[in-house]
Amino acid sequence: MTRTSLVTGATGDLGFAIAQRLLQDGHRLVLHARDAEKARDSVERLKPLAGGGKIVPVVADIDTAAGRAHLAAEIAKAGIHIDVLVNCAGGGGAHESWWDTSDEKWEACFRLNVMGTVGLCKAFVPAMKQRGWGRVINIASVAGSKPLAVGPEYAAAKAAVRSLTISLALECANSGVTVNSVSPGLCMTTKVEGFLEPHVKTSAHPEQSLDEFASRNIFPNLIGQLARPEDIGEMVSLLASERGARMTAQDLVVDGGYLSVTPG
Repeated sequence: MTRTSLVTGATGDLGFAIAQRLLQDGHRLVLHARDAEKARDSVERLKPLAGGGKIVPVVADIDTAAGRAHLAAEIAKAGIHIDVLVNCAGGGGAHESWWDTSDEKWEACFRLNVMGTVGLCKAFVPAMKQRGWGRVINIASVAGSKPLAVGPEYAAAKAAVRSLTISLALECANSGVTVNSVSPGLCMTTKVEGFLEPHVKTSAHPEQSLDEFASRNIFPNLIGQLARPEDIGEMVSLLASERGARMTAQDLVVDGGYLSVTPG
């Protein structure tokens, strides 16, 4: 049976890698973006993995109830039911101190990361329960378990995502619907590469790799490497499949052991 997956934020590096992996698994893909041009570009890049009609782009703003309703309406209009919901759209942390992070930034971060996830779960999970099969996979973050002094609104939002994942898993007990989260550590995305490169060039050891510099100076871990977007795609693939049928209310952490590192 071909499953249909909705991946939100599918034009970012993590969302794209997840979409790519699910297409490789044979899923039909509803590709969500908030920018039409980025959606078209992503569809073109993914087409080699998809047969005819296997990718359906939907442009919507999930920060608002109206935007989420528009997304659900467009999917219903296309005659599609969602089997796998991947809430990947997120971010928005200001990376500022407690005192510099405005109330508006706190609220915007929670609207995207928390209410965006809550609203889409409300839109699609009841039908999954009625059909007796479904997967919800929320992309959280290690920041939710190990917050820093900066970016408190982002860490708090991701902690909320982890909490609501467990709550929804309990609500979906014995229904055939599993609910899990994946918590990446710092990932080697295009944005992170762009941040790291100038720092490595001006460091005492400009010959070192981006992984080496990041693991020593920014994101200490037990592997000496940052996670890749493809790693997150693999975790989602597992949770979305029958291989993950006996996993629910879990948080799969992909951080190279960052959460286990004791500050030295």
